[in-house]
Amino acid sequence: MTDTENRKLSAAEWKRRQLQAFRAAYQKKQAAAKWSDSSLSTTQKEIK
Repeated sequence: MTDTENRKLSAAEWKRRQLQAFRAAYQKKQAAAKWSDSSLSTTQKEIK
C-alpha cells in the first residue's frame, strides 16, 4: 500500500469514527431529553 492510499484510508476511518461519535452523542442527548420531559410532566402533574 502506498502512502497516499494509507492516508485516504485513515481519513475515511477518521470520518467514520467521527460519525459514530456524533451519533452516540446525539442518541444520549435524545435519551436525556426524553427523560427530562417525562420527569417534567410528572412534576407538573404532581403540582396540579
